[in-house]
Amino acid sequence: MIKTTDRLRTVLYALLWTLPLGYIFAETVQHTSFVTRDGITRKAILMLRDKPRGNIVLCHSAAFDKESMMPYAQKLFPGFNCLTFDFRRHGEEADRQYSTSGKKEILEIEAAVKLIKEHPKTKDLPVYGFGMSMGAAYLIEAESKEKRFDGLILQSCFETLRKQIKRTYGFFRLPFMHNLIFREPILTIAQRRHNLKLRKLYPMHSIAKVETPIMLIHAKNDDYISFEAFDKLRQNGKNVIQTWTPDDGKHTKILETYPDEYLAQCDQFFAKLKKA
Repeated sequence: MIKTTDRLRTVLYALLWTLPLGYIFAETVQHTSFVTRDGITRKAILMLRDKPRGNIVLCHSAAFDKESMMPYAQKLFPGFNCLTFDFRRHGEEADRQYSTSGKKEILEIEAAVKLIKEHPKTKDLPVYGFGMSMGAAYLIEAESKEKRFDGLILQSCFETLRKQIKRTYGFFRLPFMHNLIFREPILTIAQRRHNLKLRKLYPMHSIAKVETPIMLIHAKNDDYISFEAFDKLRQNGKNVIQTWTPDDGKHTKILETYPDEYLAQCDQFFAKLKKA
């Protein structure tokens, strides 16, 4: 018969192997929150590492939440403290909240960085931003207005919100229909039915104002945001110091498709920042 201590040891080993490496090597995982300047409370997860190289603020894509960023925190940034949070209208406690196409979402980014810079275990380390799709667009918007980060890693970002809405909804690809995107009755419909306060958003223009070093990532077979968006961002980004355009990965599967190369690309980017 197996002794109780042996059985317990077997169970513990099995449990450890099922845990993501990011949790195993995290010193602490804290469920926390912050309040933006306009009074919105957002939930967040802070992962504190043992001997961290810096801090990463992770910004999720549309229709997702802070939990969707955990695989990136665990697999790409195991040597960094990581903070992931819910944008307004996403994730926890999102009732009666509106997305504002980046106008007020930059206040979440501001508050997230403030939390990092005031926390006793993170305040003295460099702060980097990682954004996926919509989250990448919001990072560009925020950083174009005020420099808060020491580096940005941006994956699968669109060039303008108008073009992305046209890609997503076939109706707006009909002749002249794109002219209705930021007009009535579309504005009212978007607000009442989907809690969206639409406004014009131009990452391809805002990126030209960003002074922070940037790494741009975009899969060549992205079937949601076309590769032409990457070209516009790369051409206009004065401080894009590294790009990676894998053949596969589509919109959100690059990490899943190229886990080792993705990690190597990020490490290369951080090495460049260290030398600068």
